[in-house]
Amino acid sequence: MADELKKEADVIFSLAIKELPKLIEENYQFAAPADSVNTLADYAFEQTSIDTFVENRCVLGSSHKIHAVDLYEAYIGFCRSNAVSPISRNLFSQKISSLPGVEGSRFRINGSASNRGFKGITLKKKFN
Repeated sequence: MADELKKEADVIFSLAIKELPKLIEENYQFAAPADSVNTLADYAFEQTSIDTFVENRCVLGSSHKIHAVDLYEAYIGFCRSNAVSPISRNLFSQKISSLPGVEGSRFRINGSASNRGFKGITLKKKFN
């Protein structure tokens, strides 16, 4: 890669000189590319929507468990009531499983079929 940069040194230098007045005008603040800004905003929103959902609608603790379908349905309802687009079921499961003390598992609740779910989290009673 260093050799490739050396080959392009003249072009890189010319572009830097061309853009210098714009950089000075913007008080030496580099502008991030729009696609990078959008990607970071999407990531921040995804994480924030999950964090807000967990904070407002869930209880964490080793004695809690909930089937994945029930937790995701509650998340969808949360997103609708807050006018935000939900993330996919798979990404939701990954984010929930990455919470401290939460793990994905298969289990029964009240004699139900053995389904995938999460141990270490459940919905607050008023959202059940």
